[in-house]
Amino acid sequence: MLVHVHVHVHVHVHVRACVHVHVDVDVHPSWPISQLSIVDRNLLRLAIYELTVEKASPPKVVINETVELAKIFGSDNSFKFINGVLGSVVEAEKLSTR
Repeated sequence: MLVHVHVHVHVHVHVRACVHVHVDVDVHPSWPISQLSIVDRNLLRLAIYELTVEKASPPKVVINETVELAKIFGSDNSFKFINGVLGSVVEAEKLSTR
């Protein structure tokens, strides 16, 4: 039960931070944000916030955790798309994956 409470608090803090900072997900001109499911869009927002603002976890961990969440809660192949987008963010931000 304690783990569940910790996860809830952790997610709540991240969501509030994302809303406050308003992390935009500019995925790709040919794939408008409106075409992403709400779950996929918000997973990307949280992960991009963690990668570019918070920077508390290694990029590989952020990507792997987000991909696993996308496999569980996202649409059929969204985990592949999310993995690609986050890989592009890491590359664009020149974040170390080591």
